[in-house]
Amino acid sequence: MVSYTTQVEVQPACLIMRARGTLTTAVDRKLDSEVAEACKLHKRSRVLIDISRMKGVPTTLEDYQTASTLGERWANHVERAAILDSPEYAAESHFFETVAVNRGYVLKAFTREDEALQWLLGDLAIAVSAKLRDTGDTLDTVEGLSGPRWVPRWF
Repeated sequence: MVSYTTQVEVQPACLIMRARGTLTTAVDRKLDSEVAEACKLHKRSRVLIDISRMKGVPTTLEDYQTASTLGERWANHVERAAILDSPEYAAESHFFETVAVNRGYVLKAFTREDEALQWLLGDLAIAVSAKLRDTGDTLDTVEGLSGPRWVPRWF
């Protein structure tokens, strides 16, 4: 039985998906599929996946297999993903990151949400900053990116 819950927060530039429960290989793969579906549904290709409050950890082989097959679930929906995990499981998340990156995915593991969001949205902030500088527009006039909730503090 798969015992976990997810909560999706739709932000203007990304999704934040928070998962709670026990992390097993079955849950990991189901969660990956849910991430792709949420990205497709909400038309977002960047996602922060918060598993920091999940208990348990798949084996190294299971992590390797799951990271190696992300394309089966994420194809055409997930462009960039940040994994937020607890410091207790940081080594496992970094292994998952390494395998995924070696397969061509843009994914990075973090233990701090502010750092994860900065990495996830960093190039968007640079692009918006350049657009504002070049056009003289204000943030409210940049299509699809207005609103104070998404603007990172480093912007």
